[in-house]
Parts: sequence; C-alpha cells; structure tokens
Amino acid sequence: MKKLREFLYREINIRNSYIVGMSLLILLICISTTSYALFTATAEKKGALNIVTGNLYALIKSNSLNESKQITVNPNQTETLKIDLTNVNSIDAKFLMYYKTDSNTISIGCTENSDICPIEDGIELTKNGTENDTVEFTVQITNNGEKKATITFGANVGFPDKEISLVSGQNKLLKTEPIVEEKNAAKMLKEKAVIDRTQENENEIQEITHNGEEKEYRYIGKNPNNYIKYNEEMWRIIGVFETENKTGAIEQRIKIIRDESVGLKKWSDDNKNNWKEATLRENLNNNELYDLLNDKAKEQIDDAKWFLGNIEEKLSQTEEIYNSERETNKNELTWIGRVGLIYPSDFGYTFSKGVETTCFDNLKDCTKGKESVSWLYKNENQWTITSLKNNENNVFTISNTGNLTSARTDSEENTVRPVVYLKYDISIIGGTGTLEDPYIIE
Repeated sequence: MKKLREFLYREINIRNSYIVGMSLLILLICISTTSYALFTATAEKKGALNIVTGNLYALIKSNSLNESKQITVNPNQTETLKIDLTNVNSIDAKFLMYYKTDSNTISIGCTENSDICPIEDGIELTKNGTENDTVEFTVQITNNGEKKATITFGANVGFPDKEISLVSGQNKLLKTEPIVEEKNAAKMLKEKAVIDRTQENENEIQEITHNGEEKEYRYIGKNPNNYIKYNEEMWRIIGVFETENKTGAIEQRIKIIRDESVGLKKWSDDNKNNWKEATLRENLNNNELYDLLNDKAKEQIDDAKWFLGNIEEKLSQTEEIYNSERETNKNELTWIGRVGLIYPSDFGYTFSKGVETTCFDNLKDCTKGKESVSWLYKNENQWTITSLKNNENNVFTISNTGNLTSARTDSEENTVRPVVYLKYDISIIGGTGTLEDPYIIE
C-alpha cells in the first residue's frame, strides 16, 4: 500500500510539472506575439513624423513637406525637395525610406546629385548625437498626369543586422537620374501669382493691377518665398514687370535686390540728385561696386529703362507715388542702364493687399512696428533712385524707422542695396524660393 501511494504521488508530480511547463510555453508564445505587434506600431509626434518599431524612431524633416510629411505636385510639373533623415535613437539603426501615393502618373526617386541616397535594403545611421546620425538627400517628383498628385513620405526602422520590409501601399524610394527642367523664370512666377491674398498664399507672388488693366507681379508682406541665388549671394525678387530694354522693346523681366547692403555710401559727390551723373550710379555700373558681380552674374542681366523720379516731396500714398514716378517719362528723367536702386513705390507695394493699410496709404507715417511687416525693411537708412522735385540736392530714402523721407546726396551716407533686372530669357532650374531653398537660375 505504501508503495502504491509513493507511485501515485510521483505520477502526480510529473503531471503537474508537465502542465506548468506547457503553461509557461503558451505564455511565452503570447508574449512574443504581443511584442511583435508592438514592434510594428507607429506613432505621430509634434514637429515631425516618427515611425516607431518597438523603441526605434525615424525623424523626417523637409521644408517642402507639410506636417503629415506630404507634398502635392501640380499636373505636368516637377518638384525637387531636400529631405533630412535622422536616427533619434540611442543605438545604431537601419532605415528604409518609402513613399505612398494614389496617383499612377508620377515618377519619383532620389537623384544622383544627392550626397547619399537610400539604398534598396535600407541605410544604416549611427546612434543619435554622433557624426553620422543624419543624412540629407534630394528627391525629384514629376507629375505626368492632368490632376494634382499627393505623395506621402515615411521610413521603416529596424536593427542593422535585420532585413526591413515594406507593407501594402508603401513603395521604395530608389535612386534615379535627375530631370533638369528649365522654366522661364518670369512666366513661371506669373503663373504662381494670386489675385486675392489669403493666409494660405501669403508667401506667394501677388498680382497688382494698375489703372484697371496694367498688371505687375510683386512679392509683398513680411517674408514671402522670394529668395534667389544670384552672383553666388542671396538676393530677393521684387517682382515681374513689363520692362523696356535699350532697343525700346518691352519684355517681361524679373527685378531683384541684394538681400544685404554693400555698405554705407554717398549718393553723389556734387550734391546733385541727377542719377545720370551720380557717383553711386558710376560705382554700381562701372567701378568697384560693379566689380562685386562675377562674370556669370554680369551675363545674366541687361540694360533696362529706369524712372528717375523728380516727384513732389509731399506725396505719401503708394499709388500716387507709383503714378508720379512714371508720369515723368521723359528722356532727361529716365535712364537706360544695368544696376540701379529701388523706387519708393517698391517699398510701398510690399504693404498692399491689406498687409498694412496705414503704411500703404501714408509711407510717411509707417512707424511703431508697422514697417516691420515689409520684407524690404532693414532697420537702416536705404537710398532709392528717385529724386525730389524743386529740391535738386535731395533724393528719397527709406529711413530706419520705416518712413519715406529724403536725404542730401553728398552729406549723408546710407546703405546701398543694388537692384538689377534679369534677362527676359532667364530660366529657373531649381529651388522653391525659401531662404533654405532659394530659386536657382540659368
């Protein structure tokens, strides 16, 4: 009997051990399945899209993408954008870039001119804070269809020694040959122009109508997307204007201004406000200031007709100043040349379309912070090209307070920001007009 009890006790212990072992095995399988599910989760954090795999994240940044990491490309257009991919993890990781779109009319890829492109099986980045934790690459998208196409970017993340795969709807972002698409600069900017200014398009070029029919295209407001690379420097686009060349032909040309001053200069040494005889005009077109332009930059500009002013000092309303600048369209009050300065009306129209009505209606009362909503304002005294009527010693200036005022040509030194008209056949071959991605011309 005693032996029977010992036998049964031993059998029960073996059975209990078996049950416990099987339970532990089942529990382990469940935990593994749950971990795998967590391992493939995704999350969205403020400022950038974070793709999370377990505890691994990818940070994607681009000024051309919205908060959802999307870009919309218009029909028959090519867009080029720069993307930064950063490993924000405390360990090395592998990243596989992808894109998603419902359109079947686009061609897309990382271009050959990128420093590095995402390779087919992913790119490895070192842990956050190290030298190789970020990579920048260029993506080019062409929409060959007749409807707008929206593209969304993302990245799957894994460990360096593991293979990364895509899921349904994701497409690999692979290397491609860049498409160099030349766009006539003036035409392209005109096509981008909007008539009514809204918050959504306030960084775009605006269509301005004069006398009910004459149209110009100007950048207005505090910081529009009008940056342009010229002379290996940062310049800004004032707008697109019908411009008379030296033969009298009218051309659609882009007018640009150097973003920073070339220094403090007198307007003229003889205390006269005739631009044709001004010391500054000679320096900007022939002497040391003109030599600041490289050979390529000199080839990209041409002679244009400039209005020299001779308008009444009492004028302050932008449209009145604009019309008065052009009413004096006589040979002695115009000049054909390459490098000039802004008009007072150029400053005034940056306040148009409701940007700042007080300044637009009275440039002599543009103070107390109102002036700072103009991208042309620089908190410094700037020369203009425009002379005063009945005062042969003074020309108009934009003061450091933002007011339209005047200064003697020989006794005061003000900042000089050269202005030129690009040739009518200049093309834009890249860029979006932002400070980080200025327009590139050829």
